[in-house]
Amino acid sequence: MNHFNLHVGTLYIVAMAVPFASAAANPSLWRVLPCWGGGYVQNAVLCPSDPGRMYLYVDVGGPYRSDDAGKSWRPLHANMPVAMRERGFDEVRSLSVDPRDADSVVILAGHGGDTPGGFAVTRDGGATWAVKQDAFAYGNGPMRPEGFCLSRSPFDPDELVGGEDRSGIFVSRDNGETWTRTGPTGVCFTDIRHDATVPGRIYAAAPRIAPERMANWWILGESRKTPRGFGFFRSDDGARTWRRLSDESPSEIAQISGDTRLVGIFDHHRVKISDDGGETWRPFEDGLFLSDEPKSEPWADGRYYALAAGRDFWLIGDGNGTKYRRGCNDTVWTRLPDGLMLAGDPPNEQRLEGRPADDIRMTALMTLVTDPRDDRHWLATDWFELWETFDAGATWTTRVRGIMQLVSYDIAFDPNSPDNLFCCLYDVGGIVSRDGGRTFRRPRAASGTSGSRKFPNNIATALYLEGRPGVVLCAGARGFDTGLWRSFDAGLTWEPLPGTGLPPLVPGQSAVSCLVQDPLDGSVLLAMSGTVAEGQGGVYRSRDEGMTWTWEGAGLAASAGFDYGINHSQGAWPRLAVSPDGSAITAAREGDGAILARRAGGQVWARTAAKAPDWRKYPLAADPFAPGRFLRAGGGKPVMESTDGGETWHEYVPLSGLACGGIAFDRHVPGSVAFGCRDGLYVSSDGGASIRRLKGGLAVPSGRSRVIALDRGRLFFLTSGSGVWRMQLQ
Repeated sequence: MNHFNLHVGTLYIVAMAVPFASAAANPSLWRVLPCWGGGYVQNAVLCPSDPGRMYLYVDVGGPYRSDDAGKSWRPLHANMPVAMRERGFDEVRSLSVDPRDADSVVILAGHGGDTPGGFAVTRDGGATWAVKQDAFAYGNGPMRPEGFCLSRSPFDPDELVGGEDRSGIFVSRDNGETWTRTGPTGVCFTDIRHDATVPGRIYAAAPRIAPERMANWWILGESRKTPRGFGFFRSDDGARTWRRLSDESPSEIAQISGDTRLVGIFDHHRVKISDDGGETWRPFEDGLFLSDEPKSEPWADGRYYALAAGRDFWLIGDGNGTKYRRGCNDTVWTRLPDGLMLAGDPPNEQRLEGRPADDIRMTALMTLVTDPRDDRHWLATDWFELWETFDAGATWTTRVRGIMQLVSYDIAFDPNSPDNLFCCLYDVGGIVSRDGGRTFRRPRAASGTSGSRKFPNNIATALYLEGRPGVVLCAGARGFDTGLWRSFDAGLTWEPLPGTGLPPLVPGQSAVSCLVQDPLDGSVLLAMSGTVAEGQGGVYRSRDEGMTWTWEGAGLAASAGFDYGINHSQGAWPRLAVSPDGSAITAAREGDGAILARRAGGQVWARTAAKAPDWRKYPLAADPFAPGRFLRAGGGKPVMESTDGGETWHEYVPLSGLACGGIAFDRHVPGSVAFGCRDGLYVSSDGGASIRRLKGGLAVPSGRSRVIALDRGRLFFLTSGSGVWRMQLQ
């Protein structure tokens, strides 16, 4: 998962003082923790045949369905087969509903890399799904705020045209069942639209993309290095052939039905209109705020992503939530009042509980939607919310009940109390529970903390210290927030630690990827990224609750390079594990992947014959009740086991043939261990000597994630974009 780097002091994630909610899309024993926020709500889609039905999708996970006109939502991606989740079909780029049948939906989706997503359909409202055509598309890609890459003809509802990156444009004339490739390949399209007035005419927008914008988007894999074509294209024969009209292209267009003119957003800060089907464009900006020095942040004034057309008007909005309206015969845009912003329906919706009254606003406005049945009914989406107005923007109400767009790094449990949990989150920092997960609160910096040390928006990992009630350590994630923090009240308030003895923690260059307590003496070990050397990268130990640290990396440099984390380090995938006897293992960086071990009481790390298949994703785990026993998850390779402190390794037979990406021991229940595998979750009550498949283990909107945690008989599933779920093992 990838996000814009959003540093806004008013970001929030808040608690719901309600019981665990059930997974309505697929009844099971799973319950979602009452904490939401962190993903970009990309679009909401009205259903012409059913006013009560709506669909919605989020960059990090979706789609969702509402049957009460948006007042509540349920995830549909838990119903996707495992093979679809592996290909990222839960990361929807665009969605189209059949105007004749609200149960008939077509999506274009994918997660990037070298494995294509494509077009998929459901004919029963999301209960079942089927892939119909491969294509490269990215629900969480760099161009996701811009336009819509799937269009349905206003003259023939069975005709759909879509496509995003490199694969070309595809056309279906049987409502998404079969597709034919057309249009130029090697291009990244941001908007594809049927003309509202001219049958057979279709537009495809592909603005220039700065090479660094693609290059920095690591989820695209090797394809991020490939230059993309660009231009504004048009077909006049129903997508059979295409003509390139110009080099310059809008990122998104809008057209009033019955009006031949097109309005487009160019380079995010210019607005133009075409009177001749996109052949030429002229300025259309009078009345809009236009910055002389446009900012690149998606929440900036004058940076436009949201554009829509009503029956006889256009709407546009910028990143700061400022919206403008222009009638089809008006000479200028008119700025709309900010409007009254309401926190949910019913009032004080739990998801927004505790949010300051002056902070209920739109952030990084992405999409505007007009209702063809009601000119005063609009929808808007932004970084966290779906908003709705029935009075043309005078009053806006959030509609996010049940949308769990939460990206999780890690979850920490208090060995001194089952009531204390701390979730480490992406973009929204962390949340803490003092009642076993029934309610959560947003932690904060302790009073007197310097303003320059704000509590991080991204926390990679946390650790409650055994034997020291109330003491918790946490670490910011590389690339966003760095630094170590400590709490004395079980995670409610935090103070920054000086990190004496550690190298400087520099965003984008160094970070802590995991924190582990040594069972022998209660000291804390951490893994630090960077070139292995004293005062740089390696393993460090603290004996004073994180105040000072000493380097313990002797022997690590014997690997072919060493690094403890890049970009989105996740503490739930630790690269360091310590056994009850003090023996320890760690993993070298990608490209080498060696497992290194240190004997109990030893001072020097040594390479072993084992390797980690992907050092960033697959965890190392120590059995808390069997000294010297370690497991290493395998991804697509066998899970490996060591029973001699990591010196020798063999295949872990009970999981032979299974692709396993997660391992979780229960430190409070001897013999209890769980495994997150591609085809399901497996549990054991005898230390892993025998395993059983957990019924309904993947009946959660998990996407590709198999990150799990286990504590006191409670199994937690950390999804990559749809919340944290809990099941009580029998």
